[in-house]
Amino acid sequence: MLIKSIYTHTFERNGRFYLFNSCSGVFCEISQETYSAIYDRSYTKLGKSTLEFLTKNKVLVEEDEKYLFYLESKSKFLGETNNDSALGLVIAPTIQCNFNCPYCFESKTDNSIMSDEVEIQLINFIKRHTNVKVINLTWYGGEPLLAFNRIKSIWNKFRTELPDIKIQNHSIITNGWLITDSVIEFFRHTSLSFIQITLDGIRENHNKTRCLKDGTPTFSRIYRNIIHLAKSIPSLEITVRVNVNRANPDDYAILSSAFKNEGINNISVYPGFIREDTLDGHSLTYNSISGDACHEFFLQASNHGIRTSFFPSVCNSKGCLMSSAYAFIIGPVGEIYKCWNDVGHKERVIGYINQNHPNNKLRLYRYLNETSAFTDSKCRDCKVFPLCDGGCGHYRYRNNFENGDFDLCTRFVKDEVLEDSLLLSINKQ
Repeated sequence: MLIKSIYTHTFERNGRFYLFNSCSGVFCEISQETYSAIYDRSYTKLGKSTLEFLTKNKVLVEEDEKYLFYLESKSKFLGETNNDSALGLVIAPTIQCNFNCPYCFESKTDNSIMSDEVEIQLINFIKRHTNVKVINLTWYGGEPLLAFNRIKSIWNKFRTELPDIKIQNHSIITNGWLITDSVIEFFRHTSLSFIQITLDGIRENHNKTRCLKDGTPTFSRIYRNIIHLAKSIPSLEITVRVNVNRANPDDYAILSSAFKNEGINNISVYPGFIREDTLDGHSLTYNSISGDACHEFFLQASNHGIRTSFFPSVCNSKGCLMSSAYAFIIGPVGEIYKCWNDVGHKERVIGYINQNHPNNKLRLYRYLNETSAFTDSKCRDCKVFPLCDGGCGHYRYRNNFENGDFDLCTRFVKDEVLEDSLLLSINKQ
């Protein structure tokens, strides 16, 4: 028996009728008769060609296929997160930083840098994963370039002691201050594929929060470094994250335009929505941009001339490092974390690379088994599940185990936002 897919959404605006399916991505205007037949579940009233179109695009599905997409997605998720041939490694050779950003969640007092001994332990840790064929490698911190010599040493060890393992993706997350010609040459030699550099908005706003520890402003040098890097390695994907909240919502558009005017093709800019906790730590503050406020943000950016895609697309990734059995963040003393937000927090360490077993099993197995969308019952019946990345595992963990009340849903879960976005996608074409 045919039923309307849980991913089908129909709506009326200004006397016109529309149909959207978040699984197939079909969006079209339909007649009132078709709208009425779907609404009333009177599918026998539909013409043959209309019925074929609706079934082909998964608007109508067989009753026993109601959860087919969900089950397929879950199987793919479990396969990827338990794939022992690919190792995800985020290496933080130090968690010290040359900046003093007031909102930073990491330690401001730990100045340790990875030692020769820990470097050897790291190589042995990888070797213990005997089925590994590829490594997805990211350098992280603190500020990883403060330990540039250690990065070079680890890389050389990878090449000499792990010759049969391919570095599939090579990336770094850095504040951009220490990008010199020697660093650029290393990036070129090691085929760095991706780099993320953060700006806290336009010059005036950035220099209020993102300064050196002695108060020196950093915007101008970072901006110059980005341009120099982009011109030096045209094949490198450079992403500039612009931190924004309700206090500086226009900064993203301004900086997007500025980089676009540089005429360089390998720089992309995206908004990083600063997530600030309330004093009780149970939700995000009003100053944070989340939920339907994101829709208003992108609408304003579009009105400022920034090319914005409003059409909601299928998101095939439903997890992160936290939910992957073979992805690890390694700290400077060999400590293992499972979440970017945990780095520098000793109570969140799940083990050490010189140990054969985790020493914080409860946190580890909660991360692996209870932080994905597939552990959240309401996700299974959500009409926009195909569009959602499942929400942040860090906040789902806090909701489940630390009395959090964080909103994990995509903005498209609200009918008004979804409908406005679909109609805007037509108007902006």
